[in-house]
Amino acid sequence: MQNNGSVENNLELLAHQLRIGDLEVLRAVVNDYGLFIVDDDIISNDRVLNQLSEITQRSDKARGNALKKHTIDYERELSELGLKIFIEEDENGLYKIYYQKNAEEKKRMDYTTYENLEHAEKARYEHLKEQVNILRDKGKQ
Repeated sequence: MQNNGSVENNLELLAHQLRIGDLEVLRAVVNDYGLFIVDDDIISNDRVLNQLSEITQRSDKARGNALKKHTIDYERELSELGLKIFIEEDENGLYKIYYQKNAEEKKRMDYTTYENLEHAEKARYEHLKEQVNILRDKGKQ
């Protein structure tokens, strides 16, 4: 099975994987009862595709919520030390990541620009996590 909920349209291989001895029975189930969508390259099922879509949506939402929670925790930990990592949009609509310590001038965190705010937020999260881990490691020494 592929990760997208479909299988390769190769009935011989599918029969072998499912340990079905009669290829004609498998062919009839796949083709004659309207249970599957059969394309040239893949076999899929609407119900399976819908369930996978729902699972993916819930997983993405949970991942986003976890990211927000950890981002808030990291921001709090860094702000106690006077550090701030933030995103700014430039005049071209591109997003850049900066850091600032106390009232010092802001500096670029990296030289990557992001066209998509979501990608910039993920990169900012990674920078936050990295800085917190560096500070925690320094505190252990």
